[in-house]
Amino acid sequence: MSSIGANAIRVYHVDPTGDHRGCMSTFADAGIHLFVDLDTVGTYILSDTPEWTRNQYSTYTKVVDEFQQYNNTAGFFV
Repeated sequence: MSSIGANAIRVYHVDPTGDHRGCMSTFADAGIHLFVDLDTVGTYILSDTPEWTRNQYSTYTKVVDEFQQYNNTAGFFV
């Protein structure tokens, strides 16, 4: 990615319980920053029936907790 000039990417539907150290380290070494979506496969917000649940809050919090530890996390999307 860095060879084509990319320095930031957006990632969707991450598993907040997974081990992301290797991937994040590889991106950091290449100078690539991530924008991470908070929603996961089971917690996305439907535009025609939007709602906010404790499960969404809990999962979104886990995503933030996981990715805040990496210096190359640029931000989060909802």
